[in-house]
Amino acid sequence: MEKVYKDTRILLVPSTWPEPFGRVIPEAQVNGIPCIVSNRGGIPEAAGKGGIVVNSFRTDEWVSAVRQMDDEKAYKRYSDAAVANSRNFSFEKQWQRFSKPLAGLGISGKRIVLAISNKNK
Repeated sequence: MEKVYKDTRILLVPSTWPEPFGRVIPEAQVNGIPCIVSNRGGIPEAAGKGGIVVNSFRTDEWVSAVRQMDDEKAYKRYSDAAVANSRNFSFEKQWQRFSKPLAGLGISGKRIVLAISNKNK
C-alpha cells in the first residue's frame, strides 16, 4: 500500500450505503491524504476535519470539492488536518476509549484482548 499512498493526492469515498466506519479513511489520512467523502453513516466522522463531506448523489458537490482540493493552500490545510485526525484512531486512543469502561466491570486480573489493527504505528 505504500506505493499507492505515495501516488495518491486525494481519497474519494463515494459510498451510498450507511457504512458504520470507513477504515480506509484514517489509513489514507495517516499518510497526509485528505478525503472527500459521502455524507453516509460513520464516514463523515471518520474523515473529521481532514476531509470534505458531500452528498453522495450530488455530482456537482464532488466536482466542487475536488476543485477546492486543487488549491495548494486548501490542500495543505486539509492534509495537515488529515494527519491530525488520523491520530484519533491510533492504537493508544482506541485503548483509552475501551479501557475506561472496561475498568468498571469488575473483571480485573482477567485477560482482555483488544483486536485493533496497528499497522501504521
